[in-house]
Amino acid sequence: MKIILIFTWIGTLYIAFVYRDSLNFVSYEDVYIQRSATEALGRDVFTSYFGAWLANVLIPFSVTYGLFSNKKIYFISGTVASVIIYMSTADKAIFLFPLIIFVIFKFLKNKNLKNSLSSIGIGLNIIMSITLISGFTVFSALFWMRTLGNGGLLTTLYHEFFSTHPNTFFSHINVVNAITQSYPYENKSLGQVVGNTYFSDLTNANANFWATDGIASLGENGIIFSSIILFLILILFNRITAHYNKIFVICVLIPFLSTLLNQSLFSSLLTGGGFWIIFILSFKNMLTNSFINENNNNTGSKTSIY
Repeated sequence: MKIILIFTWIGTLYIAFVYRDSLNFVSYEDVYIQRSATEALGRDVFTSYFGAWLANVLIPFSVTYGLFSNKKIYFISGTVASVIIYMSTADKAIFLFPLIIFVIFKFLKNKNLKNSLSSIGIGLNIIMSITLISGFTVFSALFWMRTLGNGGLLTTLYHEFFSTHPNTFFSHINVVNAITQSYPYENKSLGQVVGNTYFSDLTNANANFWATDGIASLGENGIIFSSIILFLILILFNRITAHYNKIFVICVLIPFLSTLLNQSLFSSLLTGGGFWIIFILSFKNMLTNSFINENNNNTGSKTSIY
C-alpha cells in the first residue's frame, strides 16, 4: 500500500502545482465561480486523467486503508488530497469523499452486512426527515436535488431528447468514435447537447450510464443492454474481491459508484477509476494484507504512522 501513498502525495503536489495561482477554498455558493475561474487549467489529457484517478482511486484507497490499518498518514494524505482538489476545481463530491467513507466505515465496521439493510434504511429515513424539517440548506439541496432528484430528471430529459434525435450507437465513447467517425453531435458531449437544449448554452447535463450508454446509444433497449454489461463487470469484480473485507471494498468503491450516477459506464471505468481499482485489487500482496482481507472484520489493533 505504500505505493498508493506515494502516488497520492505525487498527485496532490502535481494538482497543487498546476492550479497554484488559483487555489481557493470557496463556499458552496461560490463553487461555480471557482470552476469558471479554473476552467482553462488542467485541460490537457495527462492532468485530466491523473486528477480523476487521484480523486476516484488514490484518495479512497488511502483514506480507507488508513481507517482499517489505523495508520493515520494514509487517512490524512487522502483528506489533504481531497481538499487540494476542492480548492482547485471546487468539486463538492470529492471534498466530501473522506467524510462519507469515514461515516460508512464507523457505521458498518462492527455490523453484519446481511443485517445492516434495515439500519441503513432507518438512517436514510432519519436524514430525509431532518432535511424536510430544517428547510432549505446546503445539505438538503445536495441530498434532495443533487443526490436523489437530479438523476431521475436527467434520465427523463435524455429519454425525451433521444426519442426525436439520432442515437449515438456508442459513438459518444472516444474509442468507438475514433473507429466509426459516426458521432452525430460534432464537438459537443452528450451532456452539452442535452443541457443546451433544456437549460442554457453553458449547461453540461451529465447523466448516469442508463441515460448515456443506454437511452442515448440504443434507445429504451439500451437500458437493458447497458445493465447486462454492468452485471458482467460486477461478476468479474465480485470474483476479484471475494477474499477482501467487504466493508473495505464498499468504502473504496464509493467514488466509482458516484461516477456511475454522472457518467457513462465506460467513462466510469476509465476516468472513474474502475479499471484501476480492479487492477490494484488483483495483486496478491493486496489480498494477503492482513488489514483488509476477509479475516479482518474490524480494524487493525495497533496504531502506526506507516
